Amino acid sequence: SKYPDAYVINSIARNMELRSKTTSILNRYGAKFTSIIHESCSYSDLKIGIGSFIGPFGVIETNVKIGNHTCILSSCVISHDTKIGDFCFIGHHSTLSGFVSVKEKAFVAAGSVIHPQVKIGKSTIVGMNSTILGDLKDESTICAPLSKKIK
Repeated sequence: SKYPDAYVINSIARNMELRSKTTSILNRYGAKFTSIIHESCSYSDLKIGIGSFIGPFGVIETNVKIGNHTCILSSCVISHDTKIGDFCFIGHHSTLSGFVSVKEKAFVAAGSVIHPQVKIGKSTIVGMNSTILGDLKDESTICAPLSKKIK
């Protein structure tokens, strides 16, 4: 390799399928992936896959598993016994309560709250500021109501 000590993270954020495909291309070209956990993030007993990123000021409780090539942005709370799959995205200020399961390629937008023991299906999109009380099937899309402008 021309750059033997170079490592990468594929940070495409808006489309999990595109991140998966471009990561596959990078793999074919011999890319080496690393994971990054911001120094201000608090965590213990964390298992994290390759190519993943955890942003600043997050709190990740015990027995959490994060898959490969997953992005968790700033100020997220990931509670105990939560499992997040490969190629997922968790937006700023989101909260995943205990025993949550997020399947591969799921997208959870900023400010979302996922209640305990909820399962988020594969390739599901959770819109900004949504509160999820029950399981979501694969390839679901759910959005919180939009706020109205007050004159």
